[in-house]
Amino acid sequence: MTLEDLLVNNKIVVADGAMGTMLMAAGIPPGDTPEALNLSHPEILENIAAAYLAAGSRIIQTNTFGASTIRLAEYGLADRTEEINAAAVKAVRKAVGDEMDIMVDANYGWAIAPDRAPQRWDLRTAISMARAMEEMGVYWLEEPLPCYDYDGLAELRRQVNLRIAGGELNQGLHEFRIFLEKDCFDVYQPDVTFAGGLLQCRQIAGMVHAHGKIITPHTWTNGIGFAANLHFAASLERCPYIEFPYDPPNWTPEARDFVLTEPFRIDAEGYVQVPQKPGLGIELDEEKLAKLKAADPSRLV
Repeated sequence: MTLEDLLVNNKIVVADGAMGTMLMAAGIPPGDTPEALNLSHPEILENIAAAYLAAGSRIIQTNTFGASTIRLAEYGLADRTEEINAAAVKAVRKAVGDEMDIMVDANYGWAIAPDRAPQRWDLRTAISMARAMEEMGVYWLEEPLPCYDYDGLAELRRQVNLRIAGGELNQGLHEFRIFLEKDCFDVYQPDVTFAGGLLQCRQIAGMVHAHGKIITPHTWTNGIGFAANLHFAASLERCPYIEFPYDPPNWTPEARDFVLTEPFRIDAEGYVQVPQKPGLGIELDEEKLAKLKAADPSRLV
């Protein structure tokens, strides 16, 4: 068994690093995928977690090597969401014991146009799920409610003894100031490319640290954004993790960092080295960029 593939009912299920997504070699759309092939299914999650542990991983954390957030059930199962999700987290804890940190991403902080998930949590469901995860030693619960539900997030924090994380797509000092004033999160996840750049993220980090909270940058763009967030993370005095895409065989370092001459790679100990050259320390692949140049720049791509 590899980290990328699991054979289930004689069909290959590809683990894309966001274990709530269902991708099959047969090309079945997620909405039509049988429950048995859902990567939120407890037995499949247990096997994936065991594979990560066997590979020497120390954490289950969003889309990093040795790490994949348990992204909770996104497709179907609306009438059994709480039951399936709790069982999924329990299965992972069973597989890895106390040797790894587990993070859970509800992924309900924001929505895109095709998102019609009927099981999007309300406050009561978020409280119920967070309390269940407390008992399993989950390190944090990410984006359990919409990112602008300041009062709901604050009430959730008051009700549970579990780190609540979020802020990956929030913008500017003013939004993070509201989070901090209302005490919405334990873990703040600004992305340099969305939150206002390196200077503003450093200011956000200062506010977060002054409130005694944790900051772990979130980077979900490409190699340029990765480099910026990596430098930001390295500048912080308290930054236990950084969240970035690593979803082989679909989202590989080469695909994620395609604009760079050399992609960022994870070393044998699970770390990514901070570039030491001037600026962001990266070199753009001019040849690849030239192929992507639009013949008519006035046209929308």
